[in-house]
Amino acid sequence: MTSTAAAAVSRPSGYDTLDGRRVHFMGAGGIGVSALMELAHARGAIVKVIIETALLTDEEKTIACLLAKEAGADFVKTSTGFAGGGATVHDVELMRRVVGPEMGVKASGGVRTYEDAEKMLRAGATRIGASAGVKIIQGPGKEPSPAEPAPAAAKSY
Repeated sequence: MTSTAAAAVSRPSGYDTLDGRRVHFMGAGGIGVSALMELAHARGAIVKVIIETALLTDEEKTIACLLAKEAGADFVKTSTGFAGGGATVHDVELMRRVVGPEMGVKASGGVRTYEDAEKMLRAGATRIGASAGVKIIQGPGKEPSPAEPAPAAAKSY
């Protein structure tokens, strides 16, 4: 078993994998992508394919979403948050159109306010990945009180 496959089975709740550029260039059937999806699903994991939308053209994003869907992914995700950029309304709308209602779309990277989250949900996101979760759930225009320290940034998955 490869280390990637081992990682897939050791994390039963979910698995983020395969930046969209790799899926795009490998093809959905290439190098065991479908087998990885099957293995993860057999263990009850949810598989999200990270597209890194900031690095791709709309055509490449479309191809990556179609390949992720064909391979059996549960979600497509906009970003790791480490490649510059992040979720945009345009990208979330594009991804939703391409994958249809059967798959989830996770808007991740750059979602920092309630208003940002609302825009992503209206655009078709079914999940939000954000390190500003406390600020977001406080509601529109809410800032943490100066007497309360801001929550530490968390990694966006």
